Amino acid sequence: LDKSEAKTFHTVVLTKWEVHTMRANSRYIKVEDWNNPGKSVQISISDSNYRAIQIGDSINIITKKGVFGYEWMVDPDFIKGKWPFEFPDN
Repeated sequence: LDKSEAKTFHTVVLTKWEVHTMRANSRYIKVEDWNNPGKSVQISISDSNYRAIQIGDSINIITKKGVFGYEWMVDPDFIKGKWPFEFPDN
């Protein structure tokens, strides 16, 4: 469907948090918005990725333009060190 070229953006993890309910546990990170400097974006992530990410980590986010012009992340459920999110070897 979406044949647009994937673009990679570099951003920083600003904070992370968990939300626990009776039905589910959710994990989130907030990163610098790669399209709007000074703003942030919230991303839902898996438990294993939540444990792997630290506040201040630099990550790469890969997005596509979207058929109707709505940008989307190629794969929001990432594994440390693998595409589409990459962590530097500090």
